[in-house]
Order: sequence, then C-alpha cells, then structure tokens
Amino acid sequence: MDKRCTDELNQIIMKEKLIAKGTLTLEFAIESEDSYDSRRLEFNPPLTVEWSVYEEEGNGKVAHVYYDFGLHDTFSVEPDKNCLLLGYYGLRAVSPVQEMVEKNVIFDLFHAFTHCDMDPNYTHLHWALYGNLKDKTKVIENYC
Repeated sequence: MDKRCTDELNQIIMKEKLIAKGTLTLEFAIESEDSYDSRRLEFNPPLTVEWSVYEEEGNGKVAHVYYDFGLHDTFSVEPDKNCLLLGYYGLRAVSPVQEMVEKNVIFDLFHAFTHCDMDPNYTHLHWALYGNLKDKTKVIENYC
C-alpha cells in the first residue's frame, strides 16, 4: 500500500476515535499567579497551537499538538502516564481535556524558556520550542 493510502486510512481511523479538538492562541502565558514568585511569557506575534485528543488503542487518550511553526508533539492525558495530572496548578485526572492540553503546553513552554538546558528533563521538545520561539518570546520574572 502506498504512503498516501496509509495516511488516508490513518486519518479515517483517528477521526472515529476523536475525543476533542481545539485551538489555543497565546499572547502571553502565566506560570504562577503568586505575586512573590511569578513568571510570564509574552509572544509577539501570538503563538497558535492546534490540538486534538484521540482514544488510541493501547495508549488511552493521547493529545496531538501542532505549533504554528510546524512542530508536532504528542503526550498522554491519562493520569497514570502524565505526572502533571497530579496537581500542576490544580490539574487533576478529572479535569476537562482542554485544560489538560493547555496546561501541558504551557508547562513545556515554561520548561523551554526558564529551566536549565542541562536539566535531565530538558528534551528535544524544549530545544525545539526554544529555538523556534526565542525571537518572538519575552520572559518576564515577577511581573506583579
């Protein structure tokens, strides 16, 4: 079977298992609303992220995010496969799927821009986010 047919078949299968989809447009993101320890990322022009969540056989609910500069990433939104669902800014296993996706994206953006690149959790994703967004992103510490 040629690649085009395989891609079309995959699209049909994935559409049947679609749980949710949306668009996240960020002019800014706030990591913490605590006035003592707060960080903010400002995007100029705004960052647009298209996302969808599918029920994938063997993997459960998986989010697919597509950044406006061409990067595609996936991550689980299952509680046993995503540590952010244990309380990152109030995020829980029962949180709405949209909130799970948005807070995962924001977490990775802050990780890319405010964590040491020698951190063992600093991955190719964070390098790609930083490299592609550094010219349109401003990091503001303690903005309050």
